[in-house]
Amino acid sequence: MSKNGWRRYVVLLCGSIAAATPGLASGQETHADSDRPDLFVSSRNTNSVKRFDGATGEYLGDFVAPGSGGLSATQEVAFGPDGNLYVSGRGNPQILRFDGESGEFLGPFTSGYDLDEPTKMTFGPDGKLYVSQWGKNKRTVARFNAVTGVYVDEVTPALQEGMAHAWSEDGTLYVASYGSKDVRRFGPGAENLGVFTQGSELASAVNLWFGEDGDLFVLDWERGRVARFDGSDGSYEGVFIDGLEKAEGVTLGHDGALYICDWQKNQIHRYDAKTGEHLGIFASGGEMKQPNGLVFGPSHSD
Repeated sequence: MSKNGWRRYVVLLCGSIAAATPGLASGQETHADSDRPDLFVSSRNTNSVKRFDGATGEYLGDFVAPGSGGLSATQEVAFGPDGNLYVSGRGNPQILRFDGESGEFLGPFTSGYDLDEPTKMTFGPDGKLYVSQWGKNKRTVARFNAVTGVYVDEVTPALQEGMAHAWSEDGTLYVASYGSKDVRRFGPGAENLGVFTQGSELASAVNLWFGEDGDLFVLDWERGRVARFDGSDGSYEGVFIDGLEKAEGVTLGHDGALYICDWQKNQIHRYDAKTGEHLGIFASGGEMKQPNGLVFGPSHSD
């Protein structure tokens, strides 16, 4: 994979919309502590978004207050092209938008379509916002204009509890499917290309990303680990990260390390992105309860 290709994957990782987040677009750059973006974490059971110092992991308080704007069962967090924070909640029929500096509620973002228990969302390379749904009536991945929030279409058929999204260089969409325990592929024109991951190595698939060498990494919530698959044919290559309880959210930090939420233990772990080595617990506390999404964003002012 080319250097530019790797940087593209860094931008897309976990819907972090790195291009709009200082220090993430290049992925591997190192910044002085005072310039490091802070870490924003969804806290499902407090209906809020927590903020942690991006250098030390110190808890800085609620960035989005509990229930602000009607936020219910917080799921994914992502900074958009406008620098504001976008949040999905399983109890919300729209994606909510908050000021990227203050956390003030700016109103519902999506329109023209009521979401049914939205979970993961990603700003895609095509200028669309992708949102997975776990509802009783809607289980597709819906697309919205990433600037206006207007509904575009449903880009997948009904999935068995679809989760996070990633793209290959040719525009193929990969979707983690929790219920079917695999990763599904869809062409640029929404063609259903079937199951990509081979074998029965996944007990659940909740998040995914492409590595520097083109391999696909899949976060398994049930087994608390990251599985590695060949990026060309989906064959299983082994366990990359292990030892978590219930893991869901993942993002790439300013330092090139992976940050993963342990939903069960209410902790954020840090790993070497190339080797999978555990680099310690980065953040915890602050009454964070069942974190399942995280993203680096603006640094705080002292």
